[in-house]
Amino acid sequence: MELKKHHKWILGGFGTFVLIYIIVSEKERLALVKNLKIVDKAILGDMQNFLKPIINEKPAVVCLGYDHKLKVKELQTKLSELGLFPVIKRAKAYFSNKYKSTHLRRIMG
Repeated sequence: MELKKHHKWILGGFGTFVLIYIIVSEKERLALVKNLKIVDKAILGDMQNFLKPIINEKPAVVCLGYDHKLKVKELQTKLSELGLFPVIKRAKAYFSNKYKSTHLRRIMG
């Protein structure tokens, strides 16, 4: 992923500098997730039919974001009706009050 000027935000204090990368689009977020060692394959969802990528890919595991509104049981029901039985997990928030991208964008203006 190529980082652009607006991705970098440097905080300094007491001789310490922290570089924070702000992921501003779903394509950039996808590029980041694809590069994680634990991820075999990452794809974007379908805006018209959220089940379409799951139906096409038939993954063994589906991971929902911690703030995704869809309930795990609801997704299990919908997929089982289609003959699909992946393990469905919900990611846990990682300091969402501090690191959620919408919060960081608000702080940066």
